[in-house]
Amino acid sequence: ANTAVALARLGTPARFLGRLSGDVFGTLFRERLAASGVDLTQCVTAPEPSTLAVADLDVHGRATYSFFAEGAADWQWTAAELAAVEPAGTVCVHTGSLALQLLGSRTHLVWYLPSLSDPSAAEGGGPGDGDRVEEEGDFLCLVPSGWLWGTLQLAVAAVLAAVWRARRLGPLVAERLPVAVRASEATEGRARLYFRADARDRAAAVASAFVSAPGSGFRTSS
Repeated sequence: ANTAVALARLGTPARFLGRLSGDVFGTLFRERLAASGVDLTQCVTAPEPSTLAVADLDVHGRATYSFFAEGAADWQWTAAELAAVEPAGTVCVHTGSLALQLLGSRTHLVWYLPSLSDPSAAEGGGPGDGDRVEEEGDFLCLVPSGWLWGTLQLAVAAVLAAVWRARRLGPLVAERLPVAVRASEATEGRARLYFRADARDRAAAVASAFVSAPGSGFRTSS
């Protein structure tokens, strides 16, 4: 119920499927759920009492909980009540979190995990449909619709980006090896790299080292 209230307050359509008692607690539950915008059309009005959870705080403020669910309205579902449930339009199902507190209280536990092999997942739900769904349930069945269009858009964007980068680098030029590069061109190219990187300190250090090197042909006055 708390999950349904939170979703409804966030603007997400939420329906609560449960057996609500006709006692004072069940009435309070109905009023709180309806005030939060939760759909109660699938709720069942039950004659059994409501489940109670009692919290006891110790001297340190730590809480211990006691659950009184034996014979309560929550656990008395009948086959007719379940058959009347209309699941059309349901996107996600959240089961009762408090039910986990009752693990171990019964000798048998049934834990249902839905899968593509379920007969109910196949169209029509007839015998043998589960095997057909399992065979067809490949990776593409798990990909959201529209993935092909999205992949095509990414491919076009990648091609355009490659063309743009190629135009920036200029056309390819075939040259015979070895290639002789004039010293002036190498100097100008390195100067442009220093300028783009704003590496004035690095350029000054290189120039100073070259001028101070023996045999450079430059004289420095002391």
